[in-house]
Amino acid sequence: MAKKGMTGNPFIEDKSHYGSMTVRQLVEIVGDTGEFPKGLDTRICIGDVEGNNGVNPNMMVTAHKPGDVVLSIDPHEGDEEYDPEEPDDGGTDDA
Repeated sequence: MAKKGMTGNPFIEDKSHYGSMTVRQLVEIVGDTGEFPKGLDTRICIGDVEGNNGVNPNMMVTAHKPGDVVLSIDPHEGDEEYDPEEPDDGGTDDA
């Protein structure tokens, strides 16, 4: 039995949790409109690519089949100036 306040989603219960994530878990996270006012229109970026770039917004779906979605990026391209404390710039990227 889960403790009071537990959601069953480790990414909500522990902000430092990492690992593979289901689409349901991701939707639960962005469903918090206080933290994610754009909801399902929230942009997805990849962080700490090979440890040499901060954030890479150039992500695309490169394959999918029942049960899987494959996201890919260029690991040598990224935005080292990304600051999670700064407000969103309004989505000026091409993604």
